[in-house]
Amino acid sequence: MNIIELENVSKSYGNKLILNQINLIVQPGELIILQGDIGSGKTTLINLILGLKNPDGGTIEVFGNSPNDPKSRLQLGCMLQEATVPYHLKVRELINLIRSYYPHPLSSERIEEFLKITKLKDIEYRLLRDGLSFGEKQHLYFLLSIIGNPDLLILDEPTRGLAEEARQEFLQQVKNFVLEGKTVIFISQNETDEKKLKDLVTRILTLSQGQLQEEKNSRSVEIINTETKLINVQKSSEQLKNQVSQLSSSLKGQLWVELLDLIRNPWLIGLILVISIALPLGFYHNLDQNNNTLQILTWPILIFVAATSPFLIAIQQVAQGIASDRTQGWTKLLRVTPLSPWIYLVSKVITALIVYSLELGLMFGLGIYQGGIQQDFTVWLALFSSLMLGMLVMTLLGCAFGYLFNTKNITIPLLLILGSAVFTSLPLPGMPILLKNLMPFSPFYHYSQLVTWAGKINLNDFMPGITTNQHLDVNLEWLLWTTCVLSFLAIWAYKRDKSFN
Repeated sequence: MNIIELENVSKSYGNKLILNQINLIVQPGELIILQGDIGSGKTTLINLILGLKNPDGGTIEVFGNSPNDPKSRLQLGCMLQEATVPYHLKVRELINLIRSYYPHPLSSERIEEFLKITKLKDIEYRLLRDGLSFGEKQHLYFLLSIIGNPDLLILDEPTRGLAEEARQEFLQQVKNFVLEGKTVIFISQNETDEKKLKDLVTRILTLSQGQLQEEKNSRSVEIINTETKLINVQKSSEQLKNQVSQLSSSLKGQLWVELLDLIRNPWLIGLILVISIALPLGFYHNLDQNNNTLQILTWPILIFVAATSPFLIAIQQVAQGIASDRTQGWTKLLRVTPLSPWIYLVSKVITALIVYSLELGLMFGLGIYQGGIQQDFTVWLALFSSLMLGMLVMTLLGCAFGYLFNTKNITIPLLLILGSAVFTSLPLPGMPILLKNLMPFSPFYHYSQLVTWAGKINLNDFMPGITTNQHLDVNLEWLLWTTCVLSFLAIWAYKRDKSFN
């Protein structure tokens, strides 16, 4: 089996043709140096092979699969120019996270050996936001590219900007990888790199005016073919079991990263504490036990604050978080790993639900012990379930918006959604008849109806003329249907993400 096959591949940007009918076959064990002037299309070609971009014409196969198929990334590692890692992680935590994405990663012994050779061992517990030297970053990114024990390694100008000593160390690591019989595509404009790797190079490809020009080296490909083994990716019951175990490992790793982000960037937790503790405490502290009106309002106010909090979490934690990951380049790095898009999004959803459940626990506890609220356990349970279902809907909406918009233009769409939620939640007095008639088609309306039903609130007592519908089944069906639609919308938005352009 060939590692890579490109047949008549073309790519344009506007009216500019970057790649013109490219044909290329990469065999197991090759070391190919890819050269070309700035803007010749080297990075574009690599992005096509990685599935980060789609060709305008032609076909691409990696390990016999489409580049967009996660199976093609099980045996692939790459070191990109424009990718960033989460700065709230430590070096060791990042290594463990990326390692969890692969079914057959490097052994712990080999990772430790690499850390000692490159001196990354000295900084393994340093936060990435505290800063790494350029050489340390390059060594770290190279480790991340080989940590899945890949058969194909793609390096996009990895030695650019390195000091001579660091360059020599880096090239030695590449040599060691090639000598294991692995396939490497090495993009470089540096003649020193070519000279140092000359004995192992099989071909030198030069990209110019949309065409590849090939220069063969003396190293034999036929010998290499007998030395390289490809992992069989055919499905079997054992592989299915391994896939489930792998998905579980990836989810645990990704979820732990999300929780660490909350712990090490506690501003959102602080804001939630203000809403769930400080504001209610202030209200309860000033509550006049002899004022029946305020006593009556404690329960509706608690429900109102609890019901509006999902918007804050969905906007600030989920939508803004995903948009930030895209802008910084973290999701681009994730897209070239075997990590399923479901895992990334599910970890976001679970984290949001955990944060919200903790907030509800604090609010309910304060309402009982400070506000004197007395309700049956079944009422608390129904209210909690209704609010969590609403949180799920808001979180999925935040996931979709985080991928559809970037950090620069996401504010306006989120404000529009927030305004829509405000004006379609309850049929307020004076609303146009048309808007009232359309309101039952809004998930926000069914969310508010479900919450008021669960809290046994009669809206007519507070706003005459407004009633709570009793169609519990319809409200639930609408929210569940919305959850399914938003799930597929979030996945679609993930797959169409073009932030790397």
